[in-house]
Amino acid sequence: MTGWRDEARAQLRCTPVTAALVRSGETCKGDMMGPAELAGVTAPKPTATPISLRRPLLLNQVVVEIGPDDSPPGFAVSARVRASGRTGVEMEALTGVSVACPALLGMPKAVDQTMQIGAIRVVAKVGGRSGAWSG
Repeated sequence: MTGWRDEARAQLRCTPVTAALVRSGETCKGDMMGPAELAGVTAPKPTATPISLRRPLLLNQVVVEIGPDDSPPGFAVSARVRASGRTGVEMEALTGVSVACPALLGMPKAVDQTMQIGAIRVVAKVGGRSGAWSG
């Protein structure tokens, strides 16, 4: 599939006990990462609604992945977005991780009130006037 592919990442920090509990999927709420990934996948489509002067874009693909991050303990969240238009979709990728993190944080909050969302950033961008870059 052709088109742009931009990526954003974030971190969700928590205690090692919470990380192990969520990874096991054996909580009273069951799998917590799957629903959080789904929230992150559905979030980029209406990005133009909360962000002023952003026009709606036709997105071809959104992939959100949540995986373990041992240092610091917690989870690494990434969103990759692809569109066939002539602009980048980094704002949509940022929206994906910015929704997936609180979706995951909201489920085990009764166990760990110290969880923190951080390091939200664009790590790769293709398209638009600035061209391709990664960092």
